[in-house]
Amino acid sequence: MKLKTILPTLILIGLMSFASQARNDADTYANHLKSSAVDPIDYVLSKLKDYRIVAIGEDHWIADHTPFFCDVLKKAAENKETRPDIVALEFGSELDQATANRVAYSPAFMPDSVIKILQHAPDVLGNPYKEYFDVFKCIWEINRTLPEEEKIAIRLLDPAGVQDSFNQTSLQRGKNRDMSMFEKIRWDFMRGNKIVFYAGQAHTQHQIRGYKPNNGKNYYNYPSAGFLIKAVYPNEVFTIDLWAPLNMGSGYERNPQTGNWIERNSGLYDKAFALNGNKPCGFDIANSPWGEITMAEYFCPPGKDNFYVSRPTDANPYTKEIRLSQLIDGIVFVKPSKDFTGGHLIDIYTPDFVEICRQRLNGRLTTPADMLRQVRKWRPQMVMPD
Repeated sequence: MKLKTILPTLILIGLMSFASQARNDADTYANHLKSSAVDPIDYVLSKLKDYRIVAIGEDHWIADHTPFFCDVLKKAAENKETRPDIVALEFGSELDQATANRVAYSPAFMPDSVIKILQHAPDVLGNPYKEYFDVFKCIWEINRTLPEEEKIAIRLLDPAGVQDSFNQTSLQRGKNRDMSMFEKIRWDFMRGNKIVFYAGQAHTQHQIRGYKPNNGKNYYNYPSAGFLIKAVYPNEVFTIDLWAPLNMGSGYERNPQTGNWIERNSGLYDKAFALNGNKPCGFDIANSPWGEITMAEYFCPPGKDNFYVSRPTDANPYTKEIRLSQLIDGIVFVKPSKDFTGGHLIDIYTPDFVEICRQRLNGRLTTPADMLRQVRKWRPQMVMPD
C-alpha cells in the first residue's frame, strides 16, 4: 500500500521539477530579452548605420516577414546613415535585372514587369506571392520620395541557370546559387555600396550546407552566400534571422487541428518570448544564452536528435555542436509563431508563362487555376486568391 502511495507522489514531484526546470530555462532566455532587446525596426536601423552589408533571413511562404521588411526599408530611407544603396533579393533572376532597374526608377509603377520578375523566381511555377510583389512596389514607392542620386537599386540574385534547369535545357540548377549571390553582392560592395541582402535563411546564415547523393558515401557540401560574405568581409557584415515557424529549418510543426505552429523543443523559446510580453523586438545573440542554442536542441524534439552527429564519418555538416551564434549575429521577433499566417497567392500566369509551366510539368497543368492549386499543394500554408 505504501508503494502505491509513494509512486504517484514521486511521479508528481518529478513532473513539477521538470516544469520548474523548463520555466527556469525560459526565464534565462527571457532575461536576455528584457535586458538587451529593443524595438525591431530601430534594431535593424542601428545595424545599417554600423555595417555595409546587413543580411536579413526570412522564412518563405508566410505573410508576416515581408511587411516588416518593407517597414524597415521605409524608415531606413529617411536617413542617409541608414538608407541602403542596394536591396539584393533572392526572389528574382539575373535574367530580369534590366526589368528590375526599370521598375525601381520608373515614374509610374509597372505591375506587369514585377509579375514577369516573379515568373522567373527560383521555383518551377515561379513565385506567385503577393508579399514578394509588395517588396518591389515598396522600393518603387520609396524611390518616388527620393532625389535621383539617392534612389535605391534592386539587385536580382538568382542565376540564369536555374531557369535553364526548369526548362530542361541544362542539367545544372544554377550549379551554385549561393556562389552567384555572393559574387553579385561582392561586386556591389566593391563599388562602395551599402547593401541589404534579403533572402531565405538558408542563404543568409553563415552555414555550410550539404546533401548526400543517392548511394553516395559522403555529403556534397557547399557554403551559403552568407557564409562566403562573412568569411571575406567579417567586420562589414551583420546577419539577422527573422524568428519564424521554420526558423533554421524545421524547429516548428503545424497543429493539424488549429493550423497554428507549435515549437518542437517543448515550447521553450516561445515561452521566453511570452515572458517578455510577446513584444516585437530585436537583439544581439553574442555572449548570450540564445547564441548557445545548438542545432540539435532547436531542430529536434527532445531525445530525437539522431540526425545530428558529433563526429561524422561521411562529411555530414549538420553536427550537434553547431551553435546559433556561428550562423547569425542577431534575431528579430515580429510576433508569436502561433499567430503567423501563410502568404497570399496571386495570379502571375500570363498565357506565355502558362505554356512554359505546362511544358515544365509535361502537360499536367494547363490553366492559371491549375498552377495556383499546385503551388498551394506544395505550400499548404499559402492562401488562395479570392
